[in-house]
Amino acid sequence: MRTTSIEAFSRMIRSFYAAAVDPGLWGAALRGMEDVTRSAGATMVFVPRTVQDNGIVLAGRFTEDVCAEFARDQMARCPRTEYVNRTGAPLFYDSMIMDEAAMDRDPVYDWYGRLGLRYCIGGHLTTNDRWQVNISLQRTRRQGHVNRADVDGFLQIKSHLAQALDLAEIMGSLRSKERASLQLIEQMPQGVILLGPNKRILYANAAADRMLTTSPLLSVKADIFGLADPTQEARLGGLLFAAVGLSGGEGAEPGGWLTADRSGAAPLHIFVGPVAPSLELSLSVQPMAMLILHDRAMGRRASIAMLTDLFGLTRTEARLAALLGGGAALDAAAIQLGQTTGTARIHLKAIFRKMGVDRQQDLVRVLSGLVSQGLG
Repeated sequence: MRTTSIEAFSRMIRSFYAAAVDPGLWGAALRGMEDVTRSAGATMVFVPRTVQDNGIVLAGRFTEDVCAEFARDQMARCPRTEYVNRTGAPLFYDSMIMDEAAMDRDPVYDWYGRLGLRYCIGGHLTTNDRWQVNISLQRTRRQGHVNRADVDGFLQIKSHLAQALDLAEIMGSLRSKERASLQLIEQMPQGVILLGPNKRILYANAAADRMLTTSPLLSVKADIFGLADPTQEARLGGLLFAAVGLSGGEGAEPGGWLTADRSGAAPLHIFVGPVAPSLELSLSVQPMAMLILHDRAMGRRASIAMLTDLFGLTRTEARLAALLGGGAALDAAAIQLGQTTGTARIHLKAIFRKMGVDRQQDLVRVLSGLVSQGLG
């Protein structure tokens, strides 16, 4: 899985958040995901949790007829869907589910084959009271099984997609008749700020309040939001104008990303976008723009339960992997676990084998991709 450029990757991420505001843009967002990952197709599958609902498939370049056929005839018996439903796996690929001979015998894989497809990489995105939502990137037989680089790239993209989908649920764009839940917004690890005219802060969730208080990259005076660096502040102004439709002309993207950074301070990634029309808040002034702040300093460790369930690690191995993924050195992790460094090295070899990596830095990269999705 290779990204074409930083610009293409950024456009794809912006498209996720644009679709969170306007669900009619999910098709374009998934097509962009196909382009960046060079996959044979991107599908977002809504598996119903009640008998009243039918399955739904959103896709990039697959036709509506193909999506409807899968939802109607294949979803309920698909081994991939069954595996994710049963395990809630944040990551899966075909060799985790069955071998090649079993794929050859399976009727759903035969259906995939008639579309020129064979393999995939995917995972669970989110679950609510009606749907379990999964994402898959399809692969042809010629593309073959995924490799470690494919896994790393998928996890990086999936973390942004999951955040955008959660935001879509919160803001009500997927279920526009339901009110947004401020309690859910308060629980988000990302900072959420709603701005009124002249960049006045109308609302900030708990994570945003913490960043506004502690980050030297932000400049807040009399409830007016700003950035400490003048160049970054000018970029913010341009994105805010775009978010409210005052620049760029017809067809311009509504906002975008910027990174606020400075030597000695942890950078903040800030998404600027319009406010969903369906958002209902008890505010005296209608919000004009929304900011989502991602704090890269928010270090989290992978959960022990997730590591044991997903990779088959023992509890001791999972505790060691979590410490290493959180930045601990091997000898320091061994001391914390009451082991010798030699014993820790033995456990580390078993971790490498079960997680399919060869080096400690590869282990850290995989774990970082997992915890960025809120699995810690």
